[in-house]
Amino acid sequence: MPQTVLIVDEVATNRIVLRVKLAAAYYSVKHATTGAEALAVCAKSPPDVILLGQVGTMKAGDLARRLRSNPKTETIPLIFLTPPENLRARVEALEAGADDVLSHPVSEMMLLARIRNLSRARDAERELRLREGTRRALGFAEASAGFEMPARVTVVTDHPSDAGHWLDQLRQRVSHRFEIRSPREMLAQNPDASKAPDVCIVMLPRLIPETGLGTLSELRARSATRHCAMLVLCDRETRQAAASALDLGGNDLLAGAFDPDELALRLQNQIARKRTADRLRATMRDGLHAAVTDPLTGLYNRRYALPHLARVSQEAQCTGRRFAVLIADLDHFKQINDVYGHAAGDAVLAGVARQIKENLRAVDLVARIGGEEFLMVLPDTDSHRARRTAQRLCQVVRNAHFLAPGQDVPLRATVSIGMAMGPRCSASTNNEGDDLLTLADRALYASKSEGRNKVTLSRDAA
Repeated sequence: MPQTVLIVDEVATNRIVLRVKLAAAYYSVKHATTGAEALAVCAKSPPDVILLGQVGTMKAGDLARRLRSNPKTETIPLIFLTPPENLRARVEALEAGADDVLSHPVSEMMLLARIRNLSRARDAERELRLREGTRRALGFAEASAGFEMPARVTVVTDHPSDAGHWLDQLRQRVSHRFEIRSPREMLAQNPDASKAPDVCIVMLPRLIPETGLGTLSELRARSATRHCAMLVLCDRETRQAAASALDLGGNDLLAGAFDPDELALRLQNQIARKRTADRLRATMRDGLHAAVTDPLTGLYNRRYALPHLARVSQEAQCTGRRFAVLIADLDHFKQINDVYGHAAGDAVLAGVARQIKENLRAVDLVARIGGEEFLMVLPDTDSHRARRTAQRLCQVVRNAHFLAPGQDVPLRATVSIGMAMGPRCSASTNNEGDDLLTLADRALYASKSEGRNKVTLSRDAA
């Protein structure tokens, strides 16, 4: 399903120009001429991204604040479109809650790169909210943010003197810890990830911006700096080439002349996003402790999985995005226990769980919901991708060798998988998760009946 972009601008020419640029990139485009009309569109069907230009009697900043105060629209990326070289308008937009600000005339390359970049950031925050919702549904208290230390910010440049003026002003506006390092120093070291900076401000060289883009790409690829927020600075002359920085790992881009207040706001936004992403990774890594974790496999258990499936279903009902429910069951598992013993059976179960988890995305849920039964929930996934994923899981389990205590020869195993797709138009939000589990279980039974080590898609999923 293509992403939907809402253009809010009372100037027809601006709407037409933006529509042409977005439609060429296969975005679905809606438009509104006033703030009230934009709020009505969002109430009916929230878009994926909102572009705010001139919005009539309601100021764009007031509209942004109303969108940010509504739970249905608070996470939608907002891009303000301002008059050229109006630095004050850019700062006011960021203060009002804008995720980004572009000046007219809007570069198509920059616009599309911004939308892709902000969509990725939005998805990370949405996944965190989804998992926190599951935590609350299970009766756990909300995680405390705790005391936040000043962020560590590294300016990456071969020309420290170029950063001196604005860095002094930045230090007066924010209380974070700054240092300047050359690209060679950053790439030559191999620090512990816990000692890496929270934000890297990468300055692109004026004459050869490609070298700065290479540094950015390398920093994003290194394990120690992979999760750092990357804020890219460049001159007006290189801003078109620098648009690709957003696709090479940059989180934000500031091109041309800028107000130190704007840089401070952007830096604070990136630090907040970085801490959000850190919380997401911590939640995924630590789970919900022993209460919702299967002790043998380390996967989530049924107590966690079912509320999470319900949350994914509710989210899909609101957004219309497809998701997949997979149930996998080990073939002839009783024979493994009977012939080799329960310790060997446990080793195979743990090994299969590891193979499944390692071959799915971080946003996918994997849980052990029965003796030898596993549940997988794949958000934002169509039936074609889900089937390919299930077939790949069958293959990796079939090819794996499982070491078991007391056995000289590694054991082998296979799995059968049943699939069901949501959201289902005929299902209510309250019980769709249970319905999909039933459909996936029937499809699993069909895989078993047809010889095992197979994938079957529920007929009702089409």
